[in-house]
Amino acid sequence: MSKKIEIEIDEEIFKDSNNLFEELGLDIETAINMFLKKSIRTKSIPFDISMDNQTYDIEKKEFTQEEMDVMTILENFDI
Repeated sequence: MSKKIEIEIDEEIFKDSNNLFEELGLDIETAINMFLKKSIRTKSIPFDISMDNQTYDIEKKEFTQEEMDVMTILENFDI
């Protein structure tokens, strides 16, 4: 049994990730399922998330583009 979800993804992130996954022989649905299964198996986000002084200015509350991309992706998971 499967569950359909609807998420909004930035167009550029969708395009870039879709191109990457196609090069890897995957589609986005498979890649997301892989992410979710690995999260369950490891009981964690399967990549490092950190805020160090090089990437996060506490006073300015500015994130790097990579951190913003990750947060955008994670915001769309209604878990």
